[in-house]
Amino acid sequence: MITHPDKVLFPDEVHRVRNTLCSHIGMAFTRQVSQYARGRLVRRLSRSMPWMGAFVAIAAIGASVRRKGLFGGVLDTALDATPGVGAVKNAFEAVRGRDFIKDKAVVG
Repeated sequence: MITHPDKVLFPDEVHRVRNTLCSHIGMAFTRQVSQYARGRLVRRLSRSMPWMGAFVAIAAIGASVRRKGLFGGVLDTALDATPGVGAVKNAFEAVRGRDFIKDKAVVG
C-alpha cells in the first residue's frame, strides 16, 4: 500500500495513477516533437517546390516548342519555370479555359 494525499492506494491503483500522469506528460512531449518534425518537413518541401516546378517545365520544353513554335514554346516554358509566375499563369489559364500563348496553326 502507498499513501496518496487523498487516500490509500493499492498496487493496482498506483500503476493507474502513475501511468495516467506519465501518459499526459509523454503525450504532450510526443505531440510537440511531431509538430516540430511536421513543421520542418513542410518548410523543407515548400522551399523545394519552386525548383521541382522549374524542373518539370524545363523537361517539357520540347513538347512546348513543337506545339507553340520556338519563340512561343520558350516563352511559355520560361513563364512556367519562374516560381510564382508559373503558378499564377497556370491558374489563369485554367479559369480562362485556354492558353495565353496559342499553339501554332496546323497545316494540312
